[in-house]
Amino acid sequence: MTIQIKHSFTSAKGDGGDATLVRPSNWNASHTTSMASGFLLGRLTAGPGSFEEIAVSSYMATALAAADASALLAALGIGAYKAGDIKISIDGNAETGWVVLTSSVTTIGKAGSGATYAAADAWPLFNICYTGVNDAGCPVSGGRTGNALNDFNAGKTITLPWFSGRAIVGQGGGGGLSTRTVGLYAGNETHTLVTGEMPSHYHSAGISDPTHLHNTAGAMVTNGGSSTGGGGFPVTGTNSNSILAAATGVRVNSSNGIDTTYSTGGGGAHNNMMPFIPMFIKAKL
Repeated sequence: MTIQIKHSFTSAKGDGGDATLVRPSNWNASHTTSMASGFLLGRLTAGPGSFEEIAVSSYMATALAAADASALLAALGIGAYKAGDIKISIDGNAETGWVVLTSSVTTIGKAGSGATYAAADAWPLFNICYTGVNDAGCPVSGGRTGNALNDFNAGKTITLPWFSGRAIVGQGGGGGLSTRTVGLYAGNETHTLVTGEMPSHYHSAGISDPTHLHNTAGAMVTNGGSSTGGGGFPVTGTNSNSILAAATGVRVNSSNGIDTTYSTGGGGAHNNMMPFIPMFIKAKL
């Protein structure tokens, strides 16, 4: 395309006979301008002034010539979303080409399949879930035959993974971590400790000794008189003294007083959640 410049003023006068002079037709005519290839017409110098040729690299020329958003992203080396990709959003609406994965039962299938999303363009994501996630994670209505395309064309639906209340972790294992299979659920929001999970510990026990008495039992008797010292006088004494049996009263200060310490705790489940913020999870069809 050639850039043309035309004066906004139009002269109504006719041309004179001297072709060496500027004539009204010259003024009214469109004017063309030319420039070298590989440049854009613009101005980089600060302030107003004449047009300047701005060099354009082949990389930028490819980006500028991109026909659509996908081509532009590809030219920039970014790449557009492809089927099976996940994005996080505050917007809970499923825009064209996407399906929200935060409802408990979201299914996809071909048109007429009765799926939550039923259309021909569901096939790429159907195939990815069918081949990449086993039936425990993405169950197929009526069971799997082992051929994704046949099951799709038969009108079967596949249930997508759903992320409500769940965090995302990397598939696989390593570094002492358990191996995780893509698309399968694991973990608990709350957990009740079992004995083997409790830290080794002890409970203090207090010893108490309630005071008590020991009673004696016996008979007081009067002995016969004595003549020692020239005169008689009565002598009294004790006989058959005994101590009554009594418990010591020393015990472990516990709930039942015999063999256990006081109990504590309620045995309930504890919160197992990390700090989090809920967002909408969407998958590319």
